[in-house]
Amino acid sequence: MTTRDFTDSPKWQHNPFANILALSRTLTINQPLDQQLTQIAQAIEKYLGYRLVIVNLYDPIDQVFRARAGVGVPPAILARMMANPLPEEHINVLFNPQHQISSSYFIPASSWNNPNHVNNPPPWAYYPEFNYGDGEDAWQRGDDLLVPIRLADGSFIGFISVDAPVDERRPALEKVQILEIFANQAATAIQNSRLYEQARMQAVRLVVLNEIGRVLSATLDLPMLYRTIVAETRRVLLVDAAYIVLYDSKAQRCETTFWIDQDEVWSGCQVFALDDGPASHVIRTKRPYVVNQPSDPIQARGGSFGDMQRASASALHVPMLIGERVIGVISVQSYKPNAYCDEDLQIISTIASQAAVAIENARLVNELQHTIESLKMAQDQLVRHEKLAALGQLVAGVAHELNNPLTSVMGFTELLLAEDLPPSIRQDVERIGHGAARCARIVRNLLTFARPAVQERQLVDLNRVVTLVLDLQYYRLRVDSIEVICDLAPILPPVLADPYQLQQVLVNLITNAHHALTSVEGPRRLSIRTMRDGQSIRLTVEDTGPGISSEVLPRIFDPFFSTKRVGEGTGLGLSTAYSIVEAHGGGIDVQSEPGRGASFTVVLPVSEGEIAAAEGADGAAPSIRLWGKRVLVVDDEPVVTNLVQRILNSAGYEVETANDGSTALDLLRSTRYDAIVMDLRMPGFDGPALYARLQDLYPQLQERVLFMTGDSVSEDSRDFLKRTGRPVIAKPFTSEALLHTVRKTMERG
Repeated sequence: MTTRDFTDSPKWQHNPFANILALSRTLTINQPLDQQLTQIAQAIEKYLGYRLVIVNLYDPIDQVFRARAGVGVPPAILARMMANPLPEEHINVLFNPQHQISSSYFIPASSWNNPNHVNNPPPWAYYPEFNYGDGEDAWQRGDDLLVPIRLADGSFIGFISVDAPVDERRPALEKVQILEIFANQAATAIQNSRLYEQARMQAVRLVVLNEIGRVLSATLDLPMLYRTIVAETRRVLLVDAAYIVLYDSKAQRCETTFWIDQDEVWSGCQVFALDDGPASHVIRTKRPYVVNQPSDPIQARGGSFGDMQRASASALHVPMLIGERVIGVISVQSYKPNAYCDEDLQIISTIASQAAVAIENARLVNELQHTIESLKMAQDQLVRHEKLAALGQLVAGVAHELNNPLTSVMGFTELLLAEDLPPSIRQDVERIGHGAARCARIVRNLLTFARPAVQERQLVDLNRVVTLVLDLQYYRLRVDSIEVICDLAPILPPVLADPYQLQQVLVNLITNAHHALTSVEGPRRLSIRTMRDGQSIRLTVEDTGPGISSEVLPRIFDPFFSTKRVGEGTGLGLSTAYSIVEAHGGGIDVQSEPGRGASFTVVLPVSEGEIAAAEGADGAAPSIRLWGKRVLVVDDEPVVTNLVQRILNSAGYEVETANDGSTALDLLRSTRYDAIVMDLRMPGFDGPALYARLQDLYPQLQERVLFMTGDSVSEDSRDFLKRTGRPVIAKPFTSEALLHTVRKTMERG
C-alpha cells in the first residue's frame, strides 16, 4: 500500500469553513441514536477522506466504551468490537499525553508493536483480526487518530477513532481541528438523539403502562392477573427475572405466585415466613429496595427461593400498597450490576400501584361472590328448613289423625286373633294386622323426621335405627331397582346417642348412595352392615356406584361442596353427618375408587349400659295380673276407649270410660281409680287441662296418670310430658305394650 498525505484525498477541501459546514449539515436533531452515529461515521469518511471510522460511546451501566457504528471496518470485526467493549481502565493507555495533538491523540502504526505494550497492551491487541485476514477482509493497521466526544459541560461521552493509511508523519493540524469541531457538534447531536430515544421510549412505556392498566382491569381471575403483571413488567423493563410475592398480614406469611426467570416459568406457590430477605424487608418498611451489586447484604440473605433463582446482581423490589397496607411485592432482577435507573423504579412503582388495585379488586369480587353463594345456600337452607318445619307440622297433624284409627285397627285385630277363628279368616285378619303395623311404622318414621332437632342422648340400639330408616327409604330404593343387603350383628351393645341425629346421619349416607346408584346401568346394590370392633361399633354403608374421583375425595366432607347438579343438593349432607358423628365422640371415613363404588364407615363408642325395657314399644307383658284394679280411660275417640276397655278387661281390670275431660272429672269426684289412662289431645277440655285440675283437686292422683298420644312431635306436647315426668304410650300401640305400661304406672303410683 502506498504512503500518502492526508491532503491527497480528493474529498478533502482546503477551505475549513466549507468542510465544517458540510459536516454540520449531516447532523440531524431528532433521529434514533444508532442511525445518528452511523450518519456521523459516514460524514467523516465522505468529507474528510478517512478510510476507517469507528464511533465509540461510554456505557455507564457496564462502565465500558462500546463501538456503536463504523465505516470501512470488515463486518465480522465490527461485530466483534461491538460484542467485546473496551473497559474504562484502558482509556488512559490510549489517551497518553505523549500522543496528544490539539485535543486529540495520534497513535502511529509503528507503536502497535511497541514492546512497551506487553504489560499494558493497547485495546486493539484484543482484536488480532485487525492485522490478519484473507481476501476481501485482509487488512493491515495504519495510524490512528482518537478524537474525544465531549458535551458542552466537558463531560466525556465517547471518542471517534479514524485510521489513516500507513504513514509515520503526523496528520495536518487543521484537519484534526476540523474533526474536533465536528466531534463537539456530534456530541450535541448524540445527546439530542439520546433524549429523543428516551422520549420515544417514555412514550412507548406510557402506552404499555396504559395497556397494562387496561389488561389488569379487564380480568378478575387472580392467576391470570399474576401472570399478566409479571409478563408485562418484563416487557416494559426487559429484565432477566420477575416475580410476585403476596403477603398475608393475618398469618404473617408470604407466598410466591408466579415467577419468570429468562425462559423458565413457575406458576406454583411457595409459602415462606417473613425473613431477612429483600421481599420481607420491603413488606416491613413499605418502601422500595434497590439492589445494584451482587454483594448486597439483604439480597444475599433472602434473594433466592429454593432452586428457582440464580444470584442476581441488580434488582428492584417494590411494595404493592392499598393505602398503608402492604399486600405484596413485585420484584425484577438482572444478572448485570447497575442495571436499573430511577426511571425504571418509577415505572415499576406505577405497575405495582396498578397491580395492587387490580389484585385487591379481584380478591374483593371473588370474596363477594363466595359470600353471595354462601348466603344463597344459607337462604336456600333456611327456606328448606321452613318448608320442612311447615311440612313437619302438617305431618304431625296427619299422623295424629291416622294414629287413632290405626290404634283401633291394630287393637281389634289383636282381639280377633285371640279368638278361635277358622284358618281362612285368621289368615285374612293377620294380613290386616301386618298392613296396619306397616302403616304404623311409616307414620312413626314420619313423626321421627318431623321432630325438631333437640339433642337428647340416650341408650340407642343402632340396629333399630338402621331398620327404622330402611323402612322409610324402602319404597324409593325399590322403585329404582336398588337391591338392599342388610347384615346386622345379632348382638350389638347400645351407644349413648341422640337417636334422631343418628337417623339423620344414616339417611344422608343412604340418600347419597341412592343418587350415585341411579347413574349406573349395571347391578345396583346397597349394603349396610353393623359390627362390634372392640369398644366401638362400626356402621358401614357401601354402594356399587361410579365411585369418587381422587380430586373430589379430600373435599367430600366440606360444607357446601357438592358434585350434584344445581338444585339437586346443598352440599351439607355429608358435612352435617360428619359433625354429628364427631359430636358423639366417633368418626366417619370414606374409601372409594372410580368405577368401584364408595364405602362410608361410621365408628361410634360403645355404651356399657343396658337398653331399658321400657324404651321398647313392644316390651314384655306383665307376668302378674292385677285383678280388680279400677282404671279410668279418657279419649275423645269412642273406638279407642272401647278398645282400651276391652284390652284391660281381658287382663282383669275394671274399666270406666269418658270421652271428654268434663265427664272424666265428674267420675273422679265419685270413684277412686288405681290408674287413669288419658289422651293428651282432646277437643276442649284436653289432657293437660285435666291434669292441671287433678293438681288442684286430687293431687294424690297425679302419680297414677298415664298419657296416650298420637302427637309426640309438637314442642308443646314434648315440653308438657317432660315437665310432668308421667309415662306415655304412643299410638298406635299393641295390647302387650298397653298392659305393660299400665302395670308400671300402678307400681309407681
